[in-house]
Amino acid sequence: MKRAIVAVCGVALLGGCGGGGDDSRQAIVSACEANESIRSSYCDCVADKAVSELSADGLAFVIAALNEDREGAQAARARLDPEEAATAASFMTRGPVACASEIDGY
Repeated sequence: MKRAIVAVCGVALLGGCGGGGDDSRQAIVSACEANESIRSSYCDCVADKAVSELSADGLAFVIAALNEDREGAQAARARLDPEEAATAASFMTRGPVACASEIDGY
């Protein structure tokens, strides 16, 4: 798990609330499942947390980061104000860690 957290933190360096609906949630689940840094069993939890905590642009940043899309992450990051950027970047660590804790008791 520590290795996954470090990898996710690295992805977050690429580059509000309630910003998305079902499309954003599914995009996060798909990107999360394709990302080898996060256990696929955490992806539904991560997506639920992201949709409830992040703005639409924050969600776009997380989706791009999970997909390892540097250009997309940078473009999404450019649309975020400093507070949203900090929230989205820290979510890349907090989200999976919180889900690991909830699911596996870490």
